[in-house]
Amino acid sequence: MTHTPGPWGVHEGTENLFVESENDRMTVTSVPLFPDSAALGLCSQTRLENHQRNRVSRANAELIAAAPELLGALKAIAAQLECPSRNTTMTSYRRDGSVIISHDVRARVRAAIAKATGE
Repeated sequence: MTHTPGPWGVHEGTENLFVESENDRMTVTSVPLFPDSAALGLCSQTRLENHQRNRVSRANAELIAAAPELLGALKAIAAQLECPSRNTTMTSYRRDGSVIISHDVRARVRAAIAKATGE
């Protein structure tokens, strides 16, 4: 089984946040938004609660949108950890046998985490 190719992004609609493929704008999933406008006659407590729910919804959508990059970063780490030879140029080892992940893979991991956390 394959998933919709990344990268994915978050796009805001009127009632939902849409996680969509950046390449063809195919919707992967949607996350609900809650009304938080005073114009709708909502009390201030309800508006505050809905505003907080929307912050959680956005964080959830950003985490979902980062899935392709997170998967790619994990595959890159796995590839370095599974190198058949300790003499390969892709993988470096410390004296204690622990693996030193390459700068490129570390950068991919950091970028995927930043996207997942909305940073």
